Amino acid sequence: MAKTRINSMLFNDLKNIPTFSGNENEDAAQWLKDITDALNYAGFPDDHKVSFICGYLEGDARRWLFLNVSVVDSLSKFIQEFKNMFVPTLLKEYTVSQVNEYEYVPDKMMMFHDNYSQS
Repeated sequence: MAKTRINSMLFNDLKNIPTFSGNENEDAAQWLKDITDALNYAGFPDDHKVSFICGYLEGDARRWLFLNVSVVDSLSKFIQEFKNMFVPTLLKEYTVSQVNEYEYVPDKMMMFHDNYSQS
């Protein structure tokens, strides 16, 4: 009875993990943490985790995995390659968005330069 209840809880936890498609609006780092935490909690052996994760990938992310299946032969290698492929993109986009929010005020810069030059 208790084992059935635990299995049911684990299944519900795994059922609640969203899929990942590699879209720009998805948080790749958070998704990776959520799925690996859930698989560790469920007690999956490492050699089965990549196969299980495949069911949670779709679109570009799923194509990426199939194209790299010979490289991604373990969970640690999957994590490394996944981060290389999807996480840096998000960091670059964040950096670009921060740069785009920067407001350049040429008059203030010129005033500072002129005041400094006259000293």
